[in-house]
Amino acid sequence: MARAGRYRHRLTLQTSSLSAPSGTGERTRTWADLATVWGEWEELRGAELERAQQIAAEATIQVRMRYMPTLTPLMRVKYGTRYAYPKHVTDDVRHVETTAICTEQL
Repeated sequence: MARAGRYRHRLTLQTSSLSAPSGTGERTRTWADLATVWGEWEELRGAELERAQQIAAEATIQVRMRYMPTLTPLMRVKYGTRYAYPKHVTDDVRHVETTAICTEQL
């Protein structure tokens, strides 16, 4: 059984959609709230990556929540003003808890 005290962060799961092409053919991605749940947001490590003479900061976040079968890598997790994008989502065997390893662009 998952311990309730661990889930102390208010997380919002969001799903994206693309708008119809504009006159120039551009499509805009919009995000909509799917669910708000109690969960755990834990920063695992941060790394600075140099790409094309630019430094981009990236953090690895582990998000845990009660079993949520709808969470997929096509979604994002919002915590306050921070956004994490799931790369790997797993559920435990008894379907009690969902864990997602995510990346966050800083």
